[in-house]
Amino acid sequence: MKVDTSGVLANGAGQTDNLMIFAIFCLVGLGLFLWLSFSSKSKSGNNFKGDDRTEPIGKAKKPFKPQKSQQPAKLEPILKPEILGKPATPKVVDPAPEEQVSQPSKPKYIGYTPINLFEQTEPLNFPYVIMPKPGCVIKFPQKGRSGRKGYKEEHFKAYLRKYFKESFELFDDRFILVKDRTNPYEPDFTLIDEKEGTNIFLDIEIDEPYEGINNIERRKPTHYRFSDINRNNAFKSRGWIVIRFAEIQVHQNPDGCCRFVADVIANIHSSFAVPEDLLTAKRIMPVPQWTKEEAEEMSRERYRERYLDITSFGVVADNLQIVANESEQGIEVEEIVIDETPVIIPAAAEETVDSTNSILQTAIRNKHFVSFIYNGTRTIVKPISFNNEALNCYCYIKNCERHFSVVNITNPIIKRRPFTLEATGPNLGLDRIVSVVNTAIQYHKFIRMRYTRAAWTSRTFDNETGEVIVDITEAEESTRTINNVQLALEILDEEQLRQYNLDENYITAYCNKREEQRTFRFDRISEIAILDL
Repeated sequence: MKVDTSGVLANGAGQTDNLMIFAIFCLVGLGLFLWLSFSSKSKSGNNFKGDDRTEPIGKAKKPFKPQKSQQPAKLEPILKPEILGKPATPKVVDPAPEEQVSQPSKPKYIGYTPINLFEQTEPLNFPYVIMPKPGCVIKFPQKGRSGRKGYKEEHFKAYLRKYFKESFELFDDRFILVKDRTNPYEPDFTLIDEKEGTNIFLDIEIDEPYEGINNIERRKPTHYRFSDINRNNAFKSRGWIVIRFAEIQVHQNPDGCCRFVADVIANIHSSFAVPEDLLTAKRIMPVPQWTKEEAEEMSRERYRERYLDITSFGVVADNLQIVANESEQGIEVEEIVIDETPVIIPAAAEETVDSTNSILQTAIRNKHFVSFIYNGTRTIVKPISFNNEALNCYCYIKNCERHFSVVNITNPIIKRRPFTLEATGPNLGLDRIVSVVNTAIQYHKFIRMRYTRAAWTSRTFDNETGEVIVDITEAEESTRTINNVQLALEILDEEQLRQYNLDENYITAYCNKREEQRTFRFDRISEIAILDL
């Protein structure tokens, strides 16, 4: 017997369809409820401003793509609002163990010969350079920073990286510990080259005349005359070269500052080539180092804010203090280091001014040299004898004995030696002579040289007698001091170059011996020195 089940199946199918429809409606309703709840919480719990965004947990973030711009990016530090009132107590920071920099197992020493064409004595002009002594031991830095950064540091860092990343390691988070001193010294920038045992360690500083805070009553003068002597000497005694720029130089001509750094390196590192992009960089103009009183006046006049074209500084970073232990290698190095005697700056006056008479007497007693300005012209001499009215001395400008009226001598400065550089001997070489001369040209130095003038014969015709008169001039070797030095090809016109058959081997300069502009050949220079004026 066959049973017709179509009605039963139809009823079952209908009930199944109803259940499925009900389930779908439930799911849709539940989804709608959850969506409304999540949307409500998002609106009440998150207030977005600008480009602030949050990402769902577990969902990968999309990579950020910077917008293209026609203008180069301007790197400036993030400034926090300044908190006025009593300065906060510094937070103590312990460098994390994983951040420690590896130290050599044995002390290292500089592998170059310090030749400082840029050496100065007080009063200084920015930029100035401090060089270690030959064979000096090196104090390796540790990693860490107190958090305090100058206003222009991030901006200048981009330039240093651009020009020196191929030759040097560059850091802005290093410090060194010094015996008998609680707080470490922190370079603004550290450049290191250990390749082939050269071991060049550079501390590059940006010096501002006063602190970068807004409260004029609270901010203090900085980097004024004599204030950095002990710090500079600490780096010098530990194998570091110190180069200091005024902030205004870095702000106005960062490429020129990098060119100056490159020139310093090139003078001690024969295989270092000045980056090609720097060869045409504009030279930086010297800036006299300010006194404490001048820095205080600059602060009142908002000097930095005006040349930086800003209205305020803010606080660049939290006031932190690094606490670190000396490494075993660091302890060993400190035992080797011979520090110079600390300079104590009087509280009332940073500059002790002796009378001209006292300075001249001291120089004669200690067999030192003296530079001074006489009737508007700077010179350097070795004093021989002296009374209250006249100074008898050997002058390195005229290269002879001279007499000076003491009343006309101004700004006398005692020097231990008359030259910042001397190059002589059979191995001097033409390349070295050219290098020294080119540096003197670039930085307007006075050159003292041993020069051989070639012999020549001149012939003239006497119209009255019909005789030919022969005039023979013998070769002459003499010591001469020249200034306003220029390459002949760059200063003389084509007619002069042809007339005297001059080429790239000639310079033109004012000769203080002849008291006129003369030309000189590189290959006739047997000794050369740069005067410390």
